[in-house]
Amino acid sequence: MRTMAGLTNMFAAVSIDATTAVAAHRRRVVELGSRTSRAAKLFVRIAPCLALLGLTSAATAQQPAPGEWGMRAPVLEPLSELALAESNGKLYLMGGYPQNRVTARTVQVYDIATDTWSYGPQLPLRNNHGMAASVNGKIYLIGGQLNADDPPGTDSYVNTVYELDPAVGVWVTKAPMPTARSSGVAVVHDGKIYVAGGRLPRGSDFAVYDPAANTWEVLPNLPTQRNHFTGAAINGRIHYVGGRQGNGLSPLMTTAHEVFDPQTRTWTTAAPMLRPRSGMNGVMARGLFHVWGGEGPGGMFPDHDYYNPQTNTWTELPDMPMPVHGIVGSAFVDGLIWVTGGGIHTGGSSGSTMNQVYRPAVGVGLSKADFNGDGHTDIVWQNNQTGARAIWLMNETTWVGERFLPTIPLDWQIAATGDFNGDSQSDIVWQNDQTGARAIWLMNGTTWVGERFLPTIPLEWQIAGAGDFNADGHTDIVWQNTVTGVRAVWLMNGTTWVAERFLPTVSTEWRIAGTGDFNRDDQSDLILQNLTDGRRAIWLMNGTTWVEERFLPTVSTEWRITGTGDFNGDGDSDVIWQNNSTGQRAIWIMEQTTWVGERFLPVIPIAWDMRNH
Repeated sequence: MRTMAGLTNMFAAVSIDATTAVAAHRRRVVELGSRTSRAAKLFVRIAPCLALLGLTSAATAQQPAPGEWGMRAPVLEPLSELALAESNGKLYLMGGYPQNRVTARTVQVYDIATDTWSYGPQLPLRNNHGMAASVNGKIYLIGGQLNADDPPGTDSYVNTVYELDPAVGVWVTKAPMPTARSSGVAVVHDGKIYVAGGRLPRGSDFAVYDPAANTWEVLPNLPTQRNHFTGAAINGRIHYVGGRQGNGLSPLMTTAHEVFDPQTRTWTTAAPMLRPRSGMNGVMARGLFHVWGGEGPGGMFPDHDYYNPQTNTWTELPDMPMPVHGIVGSAFVDGLIWVTGGGIHTGGSSGSTMNQVYRPAVGVGLSKADFNGDGHTDIVWQNNQTGARAIWLMNETTWVGERFLPTIPLDWQIAATGDFNGDSQSDIVWQNDQTGARAIWLMNGTTWVGERFLPTIPLEWQIAGAGDFNADGHTDIVWQNTVTGVRAVWLMNGTTWVAERFLPTVSTEWRIAGTGDFNRDDQSDLILQNLTDGRRAIWLMNGTTWVEERFLPTVSTEWRITGTGDFNGDGDSDVIWQNNSTGQRAIWIMEQTTWVGERFLPVIPIAWDMRNH
């Protein structure tokens, strides 16, 4: 039972300094330290090789092992009750207050890649207990309150909405929230910000902000009124869990787990938390909803649990080394959960400068190229004449809607899709056919939220697909050399290259057309097509090792494979085809490696190319 208390996987964990860890964890910290010395020796040998690839800096920093905690550069100011949002590899900490409880206008910015801090533009007004989010590269601070301590019978809650474009560096006032509230939760889904709850009497308020239109819409009330809780977007729905039901350090806490469906505008319930908590934080990481920390009248909560949406269950993890509360918002970036700042004792006057990180050891997958979280594979399109890109939202093999992506120059080509930052959102991999640059667009639904550039390698190497080839829960990248016929897999840790594995070499007329699981062994397989004679084959893989092949029925060479995905939800990868002469598109429904049927898609102009590799 719990009690309440006051670039590579070869690198061993960095232990948290024993002076900042709770006593119950000292033995574990010492054990980690013994492994760190061996990692340091290995790092001396591997660093020169990484430097040749331009992969030094943060990618080669000593990393916590899976399931372990570590530390990064400390926060500039020890504030608590602050809001946090992440955009494009940077953490933005907004407002809060120090031990003297004077609310700050401070914005602290942490660059994950360089492990360095700087100050951002001050907030227009002081703010604590605000709610933060990031959409399309911009930061939003919503609501909160001006004072830490309001006179009895009064409050200083605000309904303000501020937007920061980091490229401009100026806060802009946007349309106000329908009601003034503090200590709620903001969750981003499909380019909109869903803001729920708050301190009494606003604990049931629920509204959504559309940054593109700068408008608010009031939604059906949160069924269980609460404040100081957490939430996440999971598979197209908004989840809110736990929280406090009174003001101050109230003993009234809840395990309630309520789920809002934006399509039906209705609420349902899911598995409750393992025990009542308030002041905790949470984030989606590798398909699981991690929730940690918090406070109550009896002290700090060291709890760290995760919710599995596939099984509707909670799992208890080892306690945090140093419990925290008073951070509204979190991030999962480069394979790490960022637990940055916050209070280390009950109440709001215990802000710390700790910058804790946690590397999840387990994860679950999501449907390939599922951009709206409904469990169905969607189809990615690119117009080779205009440069337009779009996503067809699918219900099995039926088109149900489309979303257009931002337009960028035509020399950038969509090369693959996959979840690269473990947030259960499909991301998009790009390659520039002129310069050889490659990048990953991190997505929230169909909305771009940031990018990560990959190391540049010679242009004859082309990205051919993506999948998890070493069963570590991270999406890897498949490459093929169009000149030599060499193929390779880049093993990835989030958006960071870790290692490569070369595949068997076959003649250059054979091209990798996609990835998928074609024999239900939970291993990524490869599908290849011969550009000369029309043959197609599936390579069954064991990790990055070829096991055997299965040939598909031969069809004319004007038909080419453009990707894969499980379109009918039977657990088998299906094959997407495109006819380059007629513009027809079709999906082959597969039972493992056997064709069992086909479904034709609507015909659209031939300039549109399908990109579900």
